[in-house]
Amino acid sequence: MARTRSNVIYFEVEGQPLQDVRQVSFDDNREGAEEQPTMNRSGRALGYRKGRLRTEGSITTLVSIPREFDWHGTLRAGTILQCSYEEEGGARWQMRDVLITGVRKGGEIDGETTEEITFRCLDHREEP
Repeated sequence: MARTRSNVIYFEVEGQPLQDVRQVSFDDNREGAEEQPTMNRSGRALGYRKGRLRTEGSITTLVSIPREFDWHGTLRAGTILQCSYEEEGGARWQMRDVLITGVRKGGEIDGETTEEITFRCLDHREEP
């Protein structure tokens, strides 16, 4: 199920706020979707495991000189990030264990060039 958060008013990577992020979209997938029985030591079935939830998505950001954040360097280094963002309605979301999988040139928003950063994360949840 793909969801897009287009009215991002605040975005933060590793505690560093970024002003150029315009949109965050993500898709929650179940990895290992086939159900497998689980058992205890005596061999009695306890239930079924449905796989691990994995989130893939993209971040759309404006290209600025100098760049706010080195997305290409993070991609090359394979660094795991912690990100959070706030929507216009006030809901705050947190993404843990984010791995950048690609950086490519996007289109234009209001006449400004954008980049699209694709990522995978293991945990995406709303902060209380």
